[in-house]
Amino acid sequence: MNQHNREQATVPTPMIDEIKTQSFGVFGVDNAIVDFLQEIGFQAIFNRRGWSKRTGKDLPTLIMLLILHPLLKVPSIHLFCRDHFLSVFAVGKDTFYRLLQRQFPWRNAHWALIKKLLPQWRTLDLGPGYLVADTTVKEKRGDRIEGVCWHHDHNTGRSVAGFEAAHLVWVNKQGTLPLDAALRFSKRPLISNLLHILSYRFDCRSHLGRRYREAAKMSKLDQTVDMVARAIQAGIPAQYFLADAWYSSVKFVKKILDLGVVPLIRWKRNNTKFLFQGERLTSAELYTRFAKGKIRKAKGSKRFKGTFLDAEHPEIGLIRLFFVRLIDPKTGSKEWAVFLTTDRSMGLSNMIEHYANRWGIEVFYKESKQHLGFLNESVRSFEAVIACLHLAAMRHAVLSSMVAIKGSQRDQLAHNLAALTYARKLWHTFRAIFNDALGRTSILENHQKNEVIELFEQEVEAWLSKALMLDPLGSQRQILAETNCET
Repeated sequence: MNQHNREQATVPTPMIDEIKTQSFGVFGVDNAIVDFLQEIGFQAIFNRRGWSKRTGKDLPTLIMLLILHPLLKVPSIHLFCRDHFLSVFAVGKDTFYRLLQRQFPWRNAHWALIKKLLPQWRTLDLGPGYLVADTTVKEKRGDRIEGVCWHHDHNTGRSVAGFEAAHLVWVNKQGTLPLDAALRFSKRPLISNLLHILSYRFDCRSHLGRRYREAAKMSKLDQTVDMVARAIQAGIPAQYFLADAWYSSVKFVKKILDLGVVPLIRWKRNNTKFLFQGERLTSAELYTRFAKGKIRKAKGSKRFKGTFLDAEHPEIGLIRLFFVRLIDPKTGSKEWAVFLTTDRSMGLSNMIEHYANRWGIEVFYKESKQHLGFLNESVRSFEAVIACLHLAAMRHAVLSSMVAIKGSQRDQLAHNLAALTYARKLWHTFRAIFNDALGRTSILENHQKNEVIELFEQEVEAWLSKALMLDPLGSQRQILAETNCET
């Protein structure tokens, strides 16, 4: 367990690191988030769907503040209200807790936010795009919290009390965007009659009634299939689906294929048999008899060796199995793993490059748990737990989008500024050429030539100064942008 903790500590947090290194002006990251949400039309999400409150502070503002509060290093909603926004918004902790207890369609709100963010992401260079699924266990003590169950934590190898959550994230060249989340009950809830309590409280046709049945009756594989289907329906541009060995199910792979996504899944060394050269063999038999002798170094990697075999499965169809041997550079120990995909044009090096993007969901969990208050709220009801589950994902989605989009805009601005600076330098050369050419013409008198040259110089200098923000108005705008103030 200690070894695992040391490994977990090495998981990078690129989004959080990027936020820490950025300058957000005198008001900080919270003000930058508010501005960004206004830019994408956050309030319109609620107005268009008729989501509102009868009295008090409007619903979009409250949800925006719930997204913000963990970023201000406030340990609880109570302290957040007392120390930060009570005097400004006249909002107390009870207002937030009533919102969390409300039967609100949080998944719909989450997807509505994603659809607002997606056009911004489409302007960037995204690459092929990957849908990545995984589950995590969040330890939680409290025998009166609805949804807390005993779960086997595969990372620590022991049973822990807490929440088990499944997530689907979209990974691309620019970052990671959490798309969906689902809670899952085990057969050992801390509240012994939990299922009876929830079935009595919720109408099975209501939003939370469906969420209760999803958590109680669906496997994580079925939950993931539904999440992928929603992602495809929303137009998420993804070519591959990535998952670890816990998703190595023939029926699951078939469902992912039917949704139009190419699966690339680490496969368990189980009894599943594949047709190869007229024989039905397991992955272990294929490795021993055919793959082991063909192992070679993966191009561009010192740690990976492997090969692949093209086989067939009666339910999945034509597949390619990659047999990879990982060499620990410190200990020299060797371990082999098998990966399955239906893309038979994929090479060994490409497979490793593609599957490396699964790391994005590990980084998402690390950042969410360590920095973004993942399921840290002190709540008891199932309604509030579902709210907090999606708020954590929405929080990460807003931050990752802001970092990717604003970062791209800064890079483009720097590129344009460099081009304009170079144009200013070139202007001095062009001016000399223009003056020389105009001086040799006989059409104009000398005083007319001087007037043309002077007028031309004034226009070009004025345009360059304005483009480079060297004029008085541009300088004022630059100062305001750097201080993040408004006059």
